[in-house]
Amino acid sequence: MLVMEILRVDLVVVVALMYIYIIRGADLTMLARDYFKYCVCGMRSMRLQRIINKWRRG
Repeated sequence: MLVMEILRVDLVVVVALMYIYIIRGADLTMLARDYFKYCVCGMRSMRLQRIINKWRRG
């Protein structure tokens, strides 16, 4: 019984970490697309402006 509970908790933790990884990966993909558009067109999206301002502030 105890082994099953431990496995269940481990599975929940793994699923939660995978979810966080997927969400952050999607954010990075969108940011990369915005940066590419900025390099080509010269216009910054709001998302790219926020990130640049955060980097400047440290």
